Amino acid sequence: MGTPVVNVEKFASAIEARLNNSVVGYAFVVGGAAVPAVKHSAGSARTAANAPALPFLTSTPTGVGSVSKFITAIAAVQLLDRPDAGGVQGWNVLNANLDTPMYKALPPYWTLRNDIQQITFRDLLTHTSGLPAEGAQGEPGQDYFSLKNYLSPNPPAGSTPLASRGTARYSNFGFGLFRILLPNIVGLVPTDNPGQYEQQRATQYATQYQEILNDNIWGQLNITGPSQGTPAGNNHAFMYTYPGNTSGYDWSQWKYPGQTAPGEGQPLCAGAGTAWVSIDWFAPVLDSINKIDQRLLTLEQWEHMQGIGVPSGYQGLGMGIDQLSVNVNGNQYRWVEKNGGLGWFVTSGGGSLSASVAFFGSMQPTANPDNGPFYAALCINSDVSGGPGASNAWFYCQKCNSLFTSQSAGNLCPANGKAHTTGGQYIVSTAQQPGGQSGWRQCSKCAALCYEPGSTDPSQCKAGGRHTPTGNTFVLSQSGQSDTEHQANWRWCKNCGVLAYSGGAASAGSCAAGGAHQFVLSGSNYAVQVLIGADTVLFEAFKAATM
Repeated sequence: MGTPVVNVEKFASAIEARLNNSVVGYAFVVGGAAVPAVKHSAGSARTAANAPALPFLTSTPTGVGSVSKFITAIAAVQLLDRPDAGGVQGWNVLNANLDTPMYKALPPYWTLRNDIQQITFRDLLTHTSGLPAEGAQGEPGQDYFSLKNYLSPNPPAGSTPLASRGTARYSNFGFGLFRILLPNIVGLVPTDNPGQYEQQRATQYATQYQEILNDNIWGQLNITGPSQGTPAGNNHAFMYTYPGNTSGYDWSQWKYPGQTAPGEGQPLCAGAGTAWVSIDWFAPVLDSINKIDQRLLTLEQWEHMQGIGVPSGYQGLGMGIDQLSVNVNGNQYRWVEKNGGLGWFVTSGGGSLSASVAFFGSMQPTANPDNGPFYAALCINSDVSGGPGASNAWFYCQKCNSLFTSQSAGNLCPANGKAHTTGGQYIVSTAQQPGGQSGWRQCSKCAALCYEPGSTDPSQCKAGGRHTPTGNTFVLSQSGQSDTEHQANWRWCKNCGVLAYSGGAASAGSCAAGGAHQFVLSGSNYAVQVLIGADTVLFEAFKAATM
């Protein structure tokens, strides 16, 4: 693997150039073991739509979504991958390690199904446990009773089936278990059956999980403030849809489905995605790990989190980490990254939060400080705009493969005659572009993006008759090239006239004219802009700063 030469100032400038006037607010830090850190923030944590308006600062607490898994993984590795670093507290009363079956740290009064009893802590941390994947049909919640019920011999009807151990499944459920497991590893919660007071026991687990993070991560660096619920001070960021002139959503007030317990829902579902952190709080943690100063992690623990020096079958699998390397201009570089996001586009229009942390360059210092090691973190409290004339209310339908809008009175999928099934989010724009093709509009009856410059062009709608084009006229790129912000292989269906994802095949999805969409002799290969998050912005900055 190569070692890049990175210019930190260029890295910071690239982030600013991409995000200024494209998001509601953001803050970031980038630094190296021998290179001074650069911090910057801009925009609003809250806009006038949620008066009083507040600026987005590096001290602004922000929901970081699944970056919470990286924090949970640090705490788990500290306790299970001995010896400890620095002054990490908490006796491992179970004498467990990463390869101990995790059920041994579940409450002893839970009745457990047999097929989960070989799953180890390492399996949970590497998403290879076979537990339900994020977004799977029947995915259980992460609150105490949802965890307990799914692991019981008789899980709720319709629950996601358990896959075999070793199956790669990105599992929020698996990380939610650590809210229960870590306090039991340390012995902080009673193990007797609480009977009618089980909800109070659930709250105890949530409280002690946060205390472990406070003692072993934040407290080691004299940091106070990170939380799982509403941050103190009432100056945290809300989530918005850019440009933020409509009311945003206060993620800290979220309650989990079916919640009957009083108070906030986030602490009671912690472990996978509910941490609130500011850049000022996160920077010392990332700096400590990056320098391997032994206050949080030993070198061996940090290597193990990156899939180095681990048992057979786990090599190259990060713990609480999404990505370990990237290719830049034909060179493979270390890029240890975890991203997180929270979105309310479909349900309330309340916006999104996006966050990412990354470690890159050499893992240990070299003679050239521009080789690294480096770290970066970025928090954003809205979608990243596609520019003037852009609309991000477009989605891939998982049933029919078409691109449809969520801002249409009509919504009809040709695969089943029901509403479209929301997949990935995309951006289309009315702005002219070199080589772009105009004439694309939404159908008011089925919500699909259709091409109808003339009455003789192929057009068939699931709602009957021809499509009914309405609203803005959009322009699509005909480059046929994918990059970090565009996906190619979108094609015009020559039978029904909509834009659908081909995946490079001659036919795919479901067509209102019958059968699959047909792309043979159907013209251009369109590259549609994807909705990006903090992870893509950091990666683009890395590419721009790598010499």
